[in-house]
Amino acid sequence: MIAQLTIDLVICTYNRPDSCLYLIQQVLSHTDQPNRIIVVDASEQPSEALQSFKGIYWLSSSHKNQPFQRYVGYAASKADVLLYLDDDMEIAHANYLKSIRDYFLKNELLSGLALAFTNKVNDGSLSSIPNSAFKQNSLLKRYWNWLSAYPSLPTGTFGLCGNRGKQPALGGFTQWVSGGAFAARRSCLYTNFNFQLFDLFEQRIGMGEDGILGYTLSKAGKVYYEPTSFFWHHEKQTSHYATKHEAYAKRVLFSRLYLSLEKARLDRTSFFYAKLHYRWYALCRLMGYSLNYLKSRSTARKEILIGSWNGFKQALQFSFASKKERNGYWEQELLKLQAQTP
Repeated sequence: MIAQLTIDLVICTYNRPDSCLYLIQQVLSHTDQPNRIIVVDASEQPSEALQSFKGIYWLSSSHKNQPFQRYVGYAASKADVLLYLDDDMEIAHANYLKSIRDYFLKNELLSGLALAFTNKVNDGSLSSIPNSAFKQNSLLKRYWNWLSAYPSLPTGTFGLCGNRGKQPALGGFTQWVSGGAFAARRSCLYTNFNFQLFDLFEQRIGMGEDGILGYTLSKAGKVYYEPTSFFWHHEKQTSHYATKHEAYAKRVLFSRLYLSLEKARLDRTSFFYAKLHYRWYALCRLMGYSLNYLKSRSTARKEILIGSWNGFKQALQFSFASKKERNGYWEQELLKLQAQTP
């Protein structure tokens, strides 16, 4: 008999109905199934196959905004635990749900579970990002990372500028999760969470949402990393992080400021220091991209340099909002969506 702890699966999808349907069919093929499968669809043309698929709860989001879609899935669920999977995941372990359930049953202080997955196919959606034009040995790279405000961090830690220590290889407590696959206790989700992140994704300049969500969960309880690969991940050409170098670089460099400020807010530490740290990090990145371009000129390196500079300029003009300022707006957007849902 399965223990009485309810788990809902939330899948956020955008223009990938075939991948999403394949994942759903896999989930339903197992004996142990989630209490409910919630699909939050922000596609340009919502899939009729998904809408009419029996056994799932389908919601349409007018906001093409993955962090907001996750919030919509959270609001639609009443389960004890939510399992979030990207729509391009594939089940690799028959007992994945039992293992997740056992973790939360055995540890009442567990707020989140970071789940390992293996990249099964990589079609190179971001492989056109050029590597450094300078040869670097491991010691030199480590020194440069420290000097440029992006040092190697202790295992499982979450730092400024979205910097993260590696997950514990044999499993253990951590402060961050990967967005492709993670589980969270519903009562701990969106506790002390700033919805301004949704604004940034609406403007296509947000990034690192999984890291900051995991760090928020670590403030509400304990987050554990499970090293067993329960899932395969199919990284596709249709990855929704921009494959255009300029847009991607702008997104990366701008987002590091927000991640730093959010960490400072959650830690109740100095915003001034977080901004100072970010500016040093950004200037070092801009210097590095400039030297790379001068040493080995290419269109891709030029676009990365321009995008990074534009991201830095936008960061200098950014106004960090309090939770109260932006949470109300997005709560109203959720109510509008719920009112339109049959």
